[in-house]
Amino acid sequence: MNTFLRGIAQLYYSHIVENREENLSMNDILFVFPNRRAGIFFRKEFCDVAKQTIFLPRTSDINRFTESLSGLSKANDIELLLMMYRSYSNVVSEKNIDSFANFISFGSTLLADFSEIDKYLVDVNLLFKNIEDLKDLTDVSNVFSEEQLNAIKSFWKNVDIKEETENLTFKRISMSIWKSILPIYTDFKQSLLENRTAYEGLIFRHVVENVLSADKMDFDFKRIVFVGFNSLTSSEHSIFTYFKQRNIADFYFDYPSQYDAVPSFRSSVAVNYRYNLSTFKSRYRYQQSSEYRLPEFKIYGTPSSFEQTQIAGEIIHDIYKAGNHNIDNLNRSTAVLLADENMLSQVLQNLPAYVKDFNITMGYPLNQSPIANLVDNIISLQIEANESKGEKQFYHKPLINILTHPYIQTKFGGIGRRLVNIITKYNYIRISERQLRAEVDACDFASEKDKIDIKYLFSVNASVDLIFAYLDDCLNIIQNRIYQEKKDDYNSYKFEIEYQKYLKQLKLFLDKTNVEIDIKTFSLLMNRLTSNLKVQFNGEPLKGLQIMGMLESRLLDFDNIILIGFNDDNIPGKGMKTSVVPYNLRRAYGLPTYETNDTIYSYNFYRMLYRSNSVSLIYDSRDDNKSEISRFYYQIKYLLPLVVDKCSVSEKNYFVKHQVEEKSEYGGGDMIIEKNSRIMDELGKYRDKYCLSASRLKNYISCPLKFYFSAVAKIDSPNEINESVQSSLFGLIFHKTMELYYQRFRQNEKISQESIKNLVREAFEKESIEERKNIEIKGFNALTFNVLCRFVEITLDFDNKRIPFDYICSEKKFVSKMEGVNLQGIIDRIDRDRDTSVLNIIDYKTTISKTSKTAYNILDIFSAADNTSCLEIFQVLFYACLFENNNSIDPVKPILYNIYSLAKTNEEKESGHTLRPLELDIPDILMERETLPDYDVDIEILYGYTKRRVIINDYKEVKIPFEWLLSRMLKQMFNPDIPFSMNPKNRKSEGCKYCPYIRICNKEKELKQLEYD
Repeated sequence: MNTFLRGIAQLYYSHIVENREENLSMNDILFVFPNRRAGIFFRKEFCDVAKQTIFLPRTSDINRFTESLSGLSKANDIELLLMMYRSYSNVVSEKNIDSFANFISFGSTLLADFSEIDKYLVDVNLLFKNIEDLKDLTDVSNVFSEEQLNAIKSFWKNVDIKEETENLTFKRISMSIWKSILPIYTDFKQSLLENRTAYEGLIFRHVVENVLSADKMDFDFKRIVFVGFNSLTSSEHSIFTYFKQRNIADFYFDYPSQYDAVPSFRSSVAVNYRYNLSTFKSRYRYQQSSEYRLPEFKIYGTPSSFEQTQIAGEIIHDIYKAGNHNIDNLNRSTAVLLADENMLSQVLQNLPAYVKDFNITMGYPLNQSPIANLVDNIISLQIEANESKGEKQFYHKPLINILTHPYIQTKFGGIGRRLVNIITKYNYIRISERQLRAEVDACDFASEKDKIDIKYLFSVNASVDLIFAYLDDCLNIIQNRIYQEKKDDYNSYKFEIEYQKYLKQLKLFLDKTNVEIDIKTFSLLMNRLTSNLKVQFNGEPLKGLQIMGMLESRLLDFDNIILIGFNDDNIPGKGMKTSVVPYNLRRAYGLPTYETNDTIYSYNFYRMLYRSNSVSLIYDSRDDNKSEISRFYYQIKYLLPLVVDKCSVSEKNYFVKHQVEEKSEYGGGDMIIEKNSRIMDELGKYRDKYCLSASRLKNYISCPLKFYFSAVAKIDSPNEINESVQSSLFGLIFHKTMELYYQRFRQNEKISQESIKNLVREAFEKESIEERKNIEIKGFNALTFNVLCRFVEITLDFDNKRIPFDYICSEKKFVSKMEGVNLQGIIDRIDRDRDTSVLNIIDYKTTISKTSKTAYNILDIFSAADNTSCLEIFQVLFYACLFENNNSIDPVKPILYNIYSLAKTNEEKESGHTLRPLELDIPDILMERETLPDYDVDIEILYGYTKRRVIINDYKEVKIPFEWLLSRMLKQMFNPDIPFSMNPKNRKSEGCKYCPYIRICNKEKELKQLEYD
């Protein structure tokens, strides 16, 4: 492939090596590029061009080259922030000094601005001049153009504190900050230069103002060749001019002549390239192709970031097949560009298996590494630790994050898993250091070395002085274990080494600057430090598939480009970053604005296209995505075909669809569990020693798969720590409170609110202990406690106004048998109306009903999916069925005590309340035993029969239809020919979101797809 870098290599090989012009050797020449990667590829191209053994040319990127001239060393962000804070403290009055933790964000913005100001050689004294000193702008009219002066005046008009407006306070604050910036800059710059250190922009300014101004400079090169630059900063322009004037510079720009035809270049990039070509001329004639050509464009839309990387993997495979399955051809011809570098891990996950080698030119962000995640949680563990009853206690969230971290899970055997199980099982919101160590000691399967190491991770070291040594030791423990496993794979523990190095650097800087910080600020600093650092993997940079960011692709050419993240937020990006210098002043003083950013991206994007044959652009097509497809898409589709013939653009939208094929009345899911002999044996246990409860049966109605996972496969739902009372425990506490009341007080006896609180408190403690949930009545739970007290008060108030009744029992278990299956239920409460002798089977409900319907079809309560009201009706009828089959011939009335409904009833202030009976619509065919259909009838047919409304004052009124439907359901449940599958009514069910088995049955992915659709 004829690349730009190859063209420059051929040019210099021909003139210097072959023709021996100008009495130079390649060793006398230094090639300078915008980035380091371009220099590496240039050396490779030169090696390919050379026809003899030769020393490869020397290369550098512009930043390293400038630093070598300056005599200064570049400091890292943490050192710079600490030194800037010291300057800030020197300048600002003591009473107004903010803490270092609060200064970090502002300091980071200021540091970025200082670097830009210096790179563009802006006069800081003029930029940050006080408004009082700018009364007469004519004094600087010779410095600024009329447009620049108008921009400056416009800015100061908006912050003129002499104007009495409603924004006066804001303007005074702005003015106060503005006045402080110049003194901070001056003090900060002086401190850095005294230490021979600097930030990037200051290095450039120092070279231009101090180094290049010297009368004589010695260089170890006779010629310097600047290759592939575009939008120059003021300092770069000065450096180029200096070497040009000494006749030792050469310049080559990658500006294909077709740029004149590209609409977006006519007003932006064209200005740069015409100026550069006329000002910095090339020594040797380098002819760009004048052919107007563009690659074949393939544009892919898909509604997720992960699927973007899947598509990229498919495209790579297509290229591999088209190249006769030659992996070397694939690696040489193809580059994967990431507009969003956070997608790197997903890209690596979706590479084809035969792509063994790849070169990540952007590096991998240190703050996204496993060790950074682990250290974040270790620090959080220390921050969240507190002392209770003289013992240090750890908060469960960071503790569980540490115990479930891959390093802990794989390197300490089962200790982490056992501790997580204990913490979740007993709902330890906080666990003491002593108790945690005791649980580790109880792990008989673990070695003593493992126990010592993991106990050290959970020691309390809350002070900053101790945290450095503690984290260093923790990293040593992890690093040593990785090293023992993979001694030959340095990349496996490189993150740990890098993290440890920067941890020690931070300690050194803090000691040197004497800035005092707390542990939270320490955490902020580490996050700040690691967020800007990228770890380079070991390996040959020219070997394997190239994966890089947009900036790393500068000057590199490939036949096939795969660009992921082709959305406007990424390309050209969101515009300017946060700055203390407003837009008007940036424009006036020649600092970069969002237009500059767009120009640079336009150049890089279209330069990338020029020599490619195929470009695949992949974007996130979700309607709810905040970022639409890149604006360059519209230029490619609508503008380029007007000026470039044969501009081929094909578009394709990818949507992951889940095909649903209904299998039976209860079928219709992706997952189907056939009832083999093992499953039938497990089901058979419910005919023998186990019982099916109302909850199990409701699971089957809602989703047979859910029933299978919980009742047959016995897959426990994931244990989670609940800091607040969950709905299930809320109901248990309410039930226990009502039981305590009727056990201890006379019926209809009014009790005080304090007595109610004591009952709820006792029930709270008993149920918490029985359920092994260590939940205390404080914080949000105190509000829950008050709600429970109110619920009890509402219920007792209603009971006291009811037609007189006699309390019989609470929480009573009943067992029955149907179709050979053991059935069991615990009835919340049973009482009897005195005047009618009707037995009331009461089921308490503390949740809000989702519907206001007064009646349901009885068929609905056996296929209800997640309809809460239907399932509640099924449960109370099931309890009435169990009771009626075990007891007298007295009328049995199923009743739902919905507390929210009772509250409304109480508000009506009526005397002699009665409970509204349940109402059901029942097909006539189910009302008489003689007319009952066969059990294998399609239930949808039954909806077509005429119905009658039944008001249930006695369970016997619905006994025949209810028990026929219950028997039918049990027969299907135990029928080996009917598999377990998803209830088809769950297709668009919101209830699945909260199912603990949603990931097992793949419903989670389907729900996400429904959101996309």
